[in-house]
Amino acid sequence: MQEDVPFCVRCQEDFPVGKAASWTMGELRPLVAAPQRFRDKLGYDPQDIRGQPMLCGNCYYDLRDEEED
Repeated sequence: MQEDVPFCVRCQEDFPVGKAASWTMGELRPLVAAPQRFRDKLGYDPQDIRGQPMLCGNCYYDLRDEEED
């Protein structure tokens, strides 16, 4: 049986799950830890029971940069 590997909901890349309290490049954190505006943009549905969606630090900072443009 294959273990589920966590991946980023935006870029679909797999990264290790981060332990830090802040967003770090190359690590995943639960999407629920992202600001609401990012969750809305990525179509996060808290009622989805297929597991906990993750977001990588790379995409987190990309989303922040897009807001500044």
